Amino acid sequence: MRILLALSIIVLASCAQREQKAPETIAIDSPATAAPDTLEYIEPGFAELLLKKKNLGVDFFALGQEPSWSLNIYRDSLIQFSSFEGLAMNTPGVAPVSKGDTTTYSATTESGNLVVTIVKGGCTDIMSGQKFTHNVSVQIKRGIDKAPRTFNGCGNQVD
Repeated sequence: MRILLALSIIVLASCAQREQKAPETIAIDSPATAAPDTLEYIEPGFAELLLKKKNLGVDFFALGQEPSWSLNIYRDSLIQFSSFEGLAMNTPGVAPVSKGDTTTYSATTESGNLVVTIVKGGCTDIMSGQKFTHNVSVQIKRGIDKAPRTFNGCGNQVD
């Protein structure tokens, strides 16, 4: 009987609601988190994400949805792309070509071609509502692909 009572107390204790900590809110107009132009930190932790990326040497960061994907550009050394569905491509860094508000990176490797087009202008991530300063298009064509795949999203200069 004592064992049954002890087990009941343990089960009830584990079912008790735990106090939930409210997510950290970052003020949009705070001088510590404000950035130039149209960037606003809506997502809690976004400023910290950009700082981590900067500390890792990332110069430009982009992401998109449906399917979820991300892009990191390291100045003159590496371009990394990966999607939630498992498509990934890393290329050596290449010199960008800029014309007006558009910057393009084109890289060719043994596994395929990667073209990143970055256009300055406000962009809002469709999933989080996070505002970015650039529209980004990534086009990938691997050797096994019949046609290139295009991923659209938003990005920010990190430095």
